[in-house]
Amino acid sequence: MSGHEHEHMPLKTYFIIYGALLCLTVVTVGVSVIGLPSTLSIVVAMCVAAVKGVLVATWFMHLKYDRKFNVFIFVASFWFMAVFFIFTMTDISSRGDILAVTGNFEQRMDAAVASQAFEAASGDMSPEELGQMLYSGKGCVGCHSLDGTKRVGPTFKGLYGREEVMTDGTKLTVDDAYIKESILQPQAKIVEGYAPLMQELDVSEDEIAALTTYIKTLK
Repeated sequence: MSGHEHEHMPLKTYFIIYGALLCLTVVTVGVSVIGLPSTLSIVVAMCVAAVKGVLVATWFMHLKYDRKFNVFIFVASFWFMAVFFIFTMTDISSRGDILAVTGNFEQRMDAAVASQAFEAASGDMSPEELGQMLYSGKGCVGCHSLDGTKRVGPTFKGLYGREEVMTDGTKLTVDDAYIKESILQPQAKIVEGYAPLMQELDVSEDEIAALTTYIKTLK
């Protein structure tokens, strides 16, 4: 014996606690079914588990009638588990920010390496060859065809010197200034029949000149 007498609980109390445990189990299953955010689901599940543990320890294990020291040990264990859980959840919730920073850093490094490789490759190129490389490297190929086919943006074939009608009804002739503005401020003037989807390009003045020279050759 432990040196003290256990209280004898009515059988009804056991059935009440058992029913409460079943209800809490239903809550746990329901949370997983309704599709709460993952973090919230974990918090709810852990809270339900903690309540179930308290019920079992307090009545089924007779902790309610046990020595105060044993109660202290039980409460302290729960406290340390809660602290561990809080630190774990904090770590998990902050990993997205860390991965985002790491990803941005890796993207910048990749861009820097690609830029250095591009500069090395373009050193001995003519403006037309450099413009052709930029057409592919900067993504122009995805929206502007070279054979007259209509894509997301106007075709580059015969573009230079062509008169274009803008969405506001004005007419403009495609020249060096228009191409430069379209690259640096693509939303400034939109050709009629096209959506304003183009994004600004990170290019230098020399690269703009090379692209313009290449477009001039596409008759």
